[in-house]
Amino acid sequence: MFDYKELKRIRRHLGFSLKEFSALLDVNYNTYKKIEIGERELPKVSQKKFQRLFFNQQKLKGTRLEGKIDYLRVRFKTLDYKTIIDKVLRLGEKQFSEQKKGLYSYHYKIEFQNINIYWSENDHHMGTLVEFSGAGCRQFEYYLQTEQKRDWKDFVCSCVSFAQKSTASPEAAADFLKFTRLDIALDELYNPEGNYPLPDLKDRYDKGLIETKAKSFQLVDKSSGSQSQGKSFYFGSRNSPVFFNFYEKDLEQAGKLDVPVEFVREYYQFKNRYEVRLNDEAANQFVKEWAESYQFDVAGRAVGLINDKIHVYKQTRGGRQLDSDWYALMGSYEAFKFVMCPELCEIGVKEYRWIERSVARTLKRVLMLEEIRGVKKLSQIIREAVLSDDDEKQFLSLIEEEGYADSYENLVRKAVL
Repeated sequence: MFDYKELKRIRRHLGFSLKEFSALLDVNYNTYKKIEIGERELPKVSQKKFQRLFFNQQKLKGTRLEGKIDYLRVRFKTLDYKTIIDKVLRLGEKQFSEQKKGLYSYHYKIEFQNINIYWSENDHHMGTLVEFSGAGCRQFEYYLQTEQKRDWKDFVCSCVSFAQKSTASPEAAADFLKFTRLDIALDELYNPEGNYPLPDLKDRYDKGLIETKAKSFQLVDKSSGSQSQGKSFYFGSRNSPVFFNFYEKDLEQAGKLDVPVEFVREYYQFKNRYEVRLNDEAANQFVKEWAESYQFDVAGRAVGLINDKIHVYKQTRGGRQLDSDWYALMGSYEAFKFVMCPELCEIGVKEYRWIERSVARTLKRVLMLEEIRGVKKLSQIIREAVLSDDDEKQFLSLIEEEGYADSYENLVRKAVL
């Protein structure tokens, strides 16, 4: 007998109602309800259709999604940000630097690499906000894995535990801790045999072959010109509880890094990205359920959110049918996994990249000009440049880490052309 429990599990994962799924498999609605509770068997012809749509292993071969946390905001209802850094982030030994002003209506901000902490004096209601940008997520993963022997689930549980210890009741703990935004990036890795043709979504949408619960749909086309960054598809508004952004990650990165798209595909394995953004209560509910559930699959849940909001079809001679290529990617549990991609942020990497892309040509012209005229004005400009307090803190920390033999003052004096 066909496994009716598996049928129900996959239907829910794909985001179809009983009525929609019965029509999809050409089964009477009342009959299908009995099939899902094991009272009737799925007809053989419908079994074959189900297998063809959702278990086509040839389509799955070499194509998969890697899910990762790509942005996170956590609000703690306390002004004791130092304890959060020490006990929850476990980054107390790192050199956080003070910034001139905060964001999101907070007065103060400190940062370590791309990990930001915000707070306002005497405003316990706003509390402390911890923000991880995309780069901040990768950097935090490095410290989670290499120094703390933890992962994202451990960190989320630490947040919940800290809230419980800081309050007297479950209700107070729930109010104390809020995950206010979560972005999950689902990266479709490059497959030489072919990937999903993401640009086709616009034509599908125009022809009524995409059904979506999102109230708005927008295409941003940056595919023209020499610095093409591909197409981006937005479902919903950025302020809605659930928002999707699908885009051609290989073209976007090639334009951003100013490298050939072939290099991005081979080196980074990027092709398409399917981004799920959760705001406010949607984010809070998702993360807290993750903390409480033993078998919570972050990537699987993100795919499930997409399937709940979007159904993709194609036009065939036999009429409108589910897009088997789309569901080979989004419809099978074998196609995706949750990963961590730790990156160490080294001082100097961004500076060298910026010089190479934006300044190197000008610097070379100035040096050639000085050689012709016999002047050394550039050296004088560099010698007279004033470093900030944050610069000093960074380099004092680097001197200690690298075991540099000389003092900071002498290092400053030596930093000339």
